[in-house]
Amino acid sequence: MSGFLTYHTVNTTSSENAAILKNPEVVYKVTYFQYSHLGAIPRDILAYSGLKWENHKILAGDDWKDRAVSPFHCLPYIEVKLQSDPSKSVMLSESLNIDPFLAGKAGLLGDNEWEEAVIRSIYTNIICLREAFYQNVAVGPSFEGKVAAGEVYAKTTLVKWMAAIEFHLQENARQNPGGYLFGKKISLADIALDNTIDIISQYPEELGKPTLEAIAKSPAICKVIELVDSEPRLQAWRQSDEYTTIVYDSWIRNGTRHGNPAKKDIPFVKAATPAGNRALLVKYGILRRN
Repeated sequence: MSGFLTYHTVNTTSSENAAILKNPEVVYKVTYFQYSHLGAIPRDILAYSGLKWENHKILAGDDWKDRAVSPFHCLPYIEVKLQSDPSKSVMLSESLNIDPFLAGKAGLLGDNEWEEAVIRSIYTNIICLREAFYQNVAVGPSFEGKVAAGEVYAKTTLVKWMAAIEFHLQENARQNPGGYLFGKKISLADIALDNTIDIISQYPEELGKPTLEAIAKSPAICKVIELVDSEPRLQAWRQSDEYTTIVYDSWIRNGTRHGNPAKKDIPFVKAATPAGNRALLVKYGILRRN
């Protein structure tokens, strides 16, 4: 009667739903805007994992029917469907819930409960950094205001965050010299960091420039980004036509909705593709290769 979707699926019990989530023979369907923001981390996790998944993209302004079948009338959400019977599925919502859930399925939460707890902590901290950029820079009142806010963000929020994250990278390197944020292998935290810098680089260059310049001065942080970026399955996803479409649509929205007056200028056109996006990270010295 409320119009919200219940988590309690009709004619299934809690144990039956739990069995679906435990079943390895499932398909993960991600539903979110055709836009690189919160939905980007689930896509990266699933691309890295090798699990079977579907990407359900929604054009901006045409999303109500999809929101209406979600628990909170919000996106993103995922559906976990049995391959043998797709009518049997479980829906999960909210990015801060979806990301760790998928990370667990992909082996990205460490080797024990302690490692998982620490990785979740670092991941949450990175999401706070990401949202601070969005709230304080990307949604400013004018393009000039956003540019100014980007400079303030890099000198305040980012500086404090980098000091903490570099400390933890140094501490982790004492026992695990691989260069990851925590532990001896890639984790949700690493993917979240790489994804966040990738997202920031997709905004008009003036907005992200102070952040990218600051990140480039940290070899340890750049190494994390390089490690994630070099993962073959992630590379394949980011070179796909589907990913290219998402990046281009993100550029269009960031260039118009966020008030970029120079959206047709050459630098922005180049950044409207994954190749152009990577070239920007190479330009600032965050990545070493195109």
